[in-house]
Amino acid sequence: MLERKPENILKKAIFGMLKRNNLRHKYIEPRLKIYTGPQHPHESQISSTVKPLINHPRSLQGDYHYGMNKLYKVKD
Repeated sequence: MLERKPENILKKAIFGMLKRNNLRHKYIEPRLKIYTGPQHPHESQISSTVKPLINHPRSLQGDYHYGMNKLYKVKD
């Protein structure tokens, strides 16, 4: 499957995570497009000025445990 149709592996994984209902069958399945390789027909819709967000270190994001630190001791 990896050699013949590699896009089917991703499609099978996506559909495996969705419930089998009308939304999946009528809306998502016909519209899902997966292209192999770096070139695809929708490349012109992605602006060249778009930059990905950088990942901040955990120390700058905060250390939130949502009340779990009362139950578990967190070691530094």
